[in-house]
Amino acid sequence: MEAWTADGPDDNGYGLVFRYQDNDNFYYYEISSDGYYSIGKMAADEWEILVGWSESDLIRLGRQTNTLRVECDGPRMTFIVNGYQIEELTDDDFEAGSLGFIAEAIDEPGVRVHFDNLKVWATE
Repeated sequence: MEAWTADGPDDNGYGLVFRYQDNDNFYYYEISSDGYYSIGKMAADEWEILVGWSESDLIRLGRQTNTLRVECDGPRMTFIVNGYQIEELTDDDFEAGSLGFIAEAIDEPGVRVHFDNLKVWATE
């Protein structure tokens, strides 16, 4: 999936929600326009941070387009940004589910994010 900030502050978050069960159970993977990423989950209506906001030179800054990808194989999840692996985790709370988008303002309002070219496929 490609995504970019169209408006608002660079201190933001945007990305993917995946293995979504319901509003109380899902994983998320997001980046920010100022070069950070975070991975976590909502489990039984409780937030759990798997990787707190961490800086990465792999993330394109500002209004540039970033390509995000999550590869899930059983409990193993590989997180990719712009063609490079940024993190790999193992967590077996949710093995399947729906996919969606996330966008958030951190301290200042006005964040507007565009998402494009979402592709989903299953491997065997």
